[in-house]
Amino acid sequence: MNRLEPIIQKRPWLFAGSLNLILFSSLFLFCEIRYETNDDFFMNSIVSGYSGGMPDAHLPYTHFFIGLALSGLYKLSTALNWYALYLLLTHFVSWLILFRCFAAKKAPLYPLLALSGLFIALEPVFFTNLQFTTSATLAALAGMCLIHFAFTTNQLRRKTLFAGMALVLFAAMIRESSAIMAILFCMLTFVNFRNMKAMLPPLLVAGLLLAFIWGLQFANRLYFEQSPEWSAYYHNVKSGNRFNDNPAFYNKVVNVNMNVRAINGWSQNDLNLFGAFFRNYEPVYNIEAYDKLYKSYASFSPLPLRDFIYSFRTGFGLPFVLFILLYAFFNAQKDEKLRLLLQGILLLVLAWYIYAALQMKERALLSMLMAFCIGVLLIPDGQNLSGKLRLVSGLFIAGILLSGMMYQHGKRAAISTKTQKERTISAGILKQMQQHPAKWMVWGPALPTESLNPLTTSFHFNDKRPQIYPIVIFNKSPLYQQASGKTFEQLLVDSNTRVLSMTDNWVTFTPERLDTFYREHLHCTLIAGGDSTDQLSGRRIFWFKGCMPNQTP
Repeated sequence: MNRLEPIIQKRPWLFAGSLNLILFSSLFLFCEIRYETNDDFFMNSIVSGYSGGMPDAHLPYTHFFIGLALSGLYKLSTALNWYALYLLLTHFVSWLILFRCFAAKKAPLYPLLALSGLFIALEPVFFTNLQFTTSATLAALAGMCLIHFAFTTNQLRRKTLFAGMALVLFAAMIRESSAIMAILFCMLTFVNFRNMKAMLPPLLVAGLLLAFIWGLQFANRLYFEQSPEWSAYYHNVKSGNRFNDNPAFYNKVVNVNMNVRAINGWSQNDLNLFGAFFRNYEPVYNIEAYDKLYKSYASFSPLPLRDFIYSFRTGFGLPFVLFILLYAFFNAQKDEKLRLLLQGILLLVLAWYIYAALQMKERALLSMLMAFCIGVLLIPDGQNLSGKLRLVSGLFIAGILLSGMMYQHGKRAAISTKTQKERTISAGILKQMQQHPAKWMVWGPALPTESLNPLTTSFHFNDKRPQIYPIVIFNKSPLYQQASGKTFEQLLVDSNTRVLSMTDNWVTFTPERLDTFYREHLHCTLIAGGDSTDQLSGRRIFWFKGCMPNQTP
């Protein structure tokens, strides 16, 4: 093994590139891609023009710079799914840079093996469940590793530093919270209480990055505020997403039977629909109503500490994570062990934050785990090992590799089962839609198009597929009014509109609840046109002929 390390050090890019190519080739051979959530499918639909008639750059979660680049590519050609390719390319380049940075350590073999174990554990899950949050995390961590490499060499590498900063800012354009999390975890690797001056340059870079990230978000807001319609949409997305993208919060609010009429004037029917439907109908679901509900929610008693400990242990105490931590601890010097302790404290604090916000989503947990593990592996200097320490480290490396294989195999098996079921449902419903040329209003989970392979099934503006208008976060996007020529409320009562819904554990979207909303707030009664259930999926399809004004007494 000692003979291999000089080769790695002499040809770091060649070794990192070869290792990265082998690992990603195996992913393409044994894994099939899908989007994890419908958020990515709908953002894909926006830049590809499927949702608005022409490619557009107004992405609700990702920066308009990326939207402009992708929409431009779709205008040039729809032969490729550029949105999916940009996410995949982000994964490939990020891991290449990570392997290259670890190849620069003093004794790179074991750190590279540990990083390979982390790849085996998490990347097959990220790759199979393609998602913009995890993609941003990988890019930000790769950028921070470049910054770490630039500062820890004998002489500051300015080009490497600027490349790292650029990559972190690119990650922030995908999703800013992922970039900020990566900065926090990786900055702890520079903690040095014996030489405080050495900490100042990295801290300055971190401050600059946070300032630039703020500037990027400010520019994104200005882009949306160019028109009143897009401005209203942007601010409603930012203010309401803490509720509507949070089923756990919805469950808690509904289950405690809050007196919402006293809080913000909503009826029980309004509460039942706010998590899935008329999120931006201003007379009812305005920002003030959201804020009042948020303040009432903030007064809830904290969640039990016992439940947090259980969630932390099951979510973060995974075998490959423990092996990585043990490997780093046994290879760390005294000062480095203090940094490892700080990493653990930061993980605990961030985990409590997302737990208290009822947002323990798997993609957030895995992104945080990825950032924690990279931060931990960066800390040991990578000195040459000998004797028992080398043997013990080798055992920990074997543990990382084996437990990583077992973890990703179990996760991919569950994803595969879910994907096959959802693809069968999607294929059946899409076939039925083709037989009925109409405008289809779809509540997000009712048509799991995110399960389709985005490389082989691409939705774009040249498609001959039915018009699909998603309900939930995108229902008030100006794109849909632009494409249909009607407001969201008008489209729902159009005789040429079909609504696809389903019964879900946390919300039931039904024609009865919709009719109640129209009678209470739009002062008309929906005239039923049809109501049926898809036998294979259990999805409910209903539509209306119009809306008859309420009779005044």
